[in-house]
Amino acid sequence: MRKSTLYIVAAFLFTILIGVLLFNTIKLSDFASDNNNMKETKVKITFIHWIYIPEEIFTKFNEEFPNITVDYQRYNMASYSEILQKKIFMGEKLDVFGVNELELFKYGNQNILLDLSNEKFLQKYKPEIRSEIQKLSNNKEYAVSYNAECFGIWYNKIIFKKYNLSVPENYSELLEICETLKQKDIQPIVIGAKDPEVASYLYLLRIINFMEDENWQTDLKTGKKSFVKGELLNLFIETEDMIKNGYISKKSVELSYHQAFSYFINAKAAMVIAPDRSLNMIEDESPNICDPGVFVIPYADNKTDIKTTVNYLSALIGINKDSQCVDEAKLFLEFLSRPEIAKIYYDDTLSYPTILETNANKLIYNELWEPIRSNNSRNLYDGYISKDANSILNNSAKAFIAELITAKDLAEVFQKYFAKKYY
Repeated sequence: MRKSTLYIVAAFLFTILIGVLLFNTIKLSDFASDNNNMKETKVKITFIHWIYIPEEIFTKFNEEFPNITVDYQRYNMASYSEILQKKIFMGEKLDVFGVNELELFKYGNQNILLDLSNEKFLQKYKPEIRSEIQKLSNNKEYAVSYNAECFGIWYNKIIFKKYNLSVPENYSELLEICETLKQKDIQPIVIGAKDPEVASYLYLLRIINFMEDENWQTDLKTGKKSFVKGELLNLFIETEDMIKNGYISKKSVELSYHQAFSYFINAKAAMVIAPDRSLNMIEDESPNICDPGVFVIPYADNKTDIKTTVNYLSALIGINKDSQCVDEAKLFLEFLSRPEIAKIYYDDTLSYPTILETNANKLIYNELWEPIRSNNSRNLYDGYISKDANSILNNSAKAFIAELITAKDLAEVFQKYFAKKYY
């Protein structure tokens, strides 16, 4: 009887053991199945922008993260803002997208862009780049800037040396140089004003001087200062005098940005106003008639008042706060922010790096711009005007260079559109 009981107990325990083993096997099978499903799950990031991004970057990202696909859609810069606005309004799938400095201000305030301020990968960007973004985002960071632009004046060292000219340190000295060159039948300055955006570089010569006063925004809004009278109007008149005196080439309105730079390289003008992205237009061997140099735009009355006019906020990339794949989007931005990945972009586009530990060895004459970049910086419009107002100011600059409107006309345009928020 005892042996029989032992047999029964043993059989019972054996049954329980078999049941446990089967249960665990099923659970392991389910886990493996779930894990395989996780591995097979594909996430697609929709990314739109106007900038060129080398295909190699997307390939490397897909190799490292095979479950994440980046659908990159590139649009023409001229129509991009309108397309972006429409996609946001229609609620289309949009995970990562490019913005300009005005849109950064707009979509950040509208709670459309995700605040990236606490993301560790932002530490890979140069402090001055981050600072510029924060200025337009209420001290937050709604985007990363994959490009940096610094404005200056290229000059032909050969021409300057021939006529014993020194780099100007204030606006008066710039005028003296222009007059000397004009007397020698040499065109002083050229601007690629066929493109209205480039035509607005004209404002850097003198008009931007009003931003030296830290209270300029308040003074304009309260009416303490006005573009159509007093010292501010004089800045427009002085710029008009440069045009009337022939210091700025009459051909400027016929030349594109690239054509104007070629005009300079071929010694048809002694100087050209340009951002440092123009470095990609200088070939390894410049003509013997042009040895390029660069100096800070001397728009102020005194050397000590001059600060470099910088547009650091180029090729901005942000994340849609309502994206269904925010984590994957962050992973993509972190990937783009790696120096070894960024180098692919900078080497291919020949643009200036905004990411630390990324060199710019392929940029000819890049070292000429370093002293300018190290100065204090500011943005031309500081994000205080709308996209439409920005377009009006650009087109007005082109008309002004073509002498289709007067200094007073241009001042009235500024009075109407500048330093006003249309959001």
